[in-house]
Amino acid sequence: MTRIAFAAVSALMLTACADGSQMQSVAFESTPPGAVCTLGDGETVTTPATVRLMAWGDITVTCRKDGYRETVARLEAKMPPQTPDMYFGPYGHGTVPLHVRASDYVAGTFPDRLTVAMQK
Repeated sequence: MTRIAFAAVSALMLTACADGSQMQSVAFESTPPGAVCTLGDGETVTTPATVRLMAWGDITVTCRKDGYRETVARLEAKMPPQTPDMYFGPYGHGTVPLHVRASDYVAGTFPDRLTVAMQK
């Protein structure tokens, strides 16, 4: 029974992670347009741009444009509520049970758009 439950949870988590279904499109804009923005993972885009992202946590966005101050914005992820811990496996005799929290494998969501107001 434990092996079946473990297999089912594992398959569910791998499917959610591997198929890209948790990715979403986020539009990056700036006023004025044409700013070069670097996302937290190092990806660089020129506004306006749309990027597909997975919300594992907040992302810092740093935008630069000639004649304007460097501006740092934060794309905030809304994370799902945590699910209860689940334990699989035998206890005792030196074995270690598998500890799983399903919400650790579910991405959150970002706003559809981030607009960065550049200052001179």
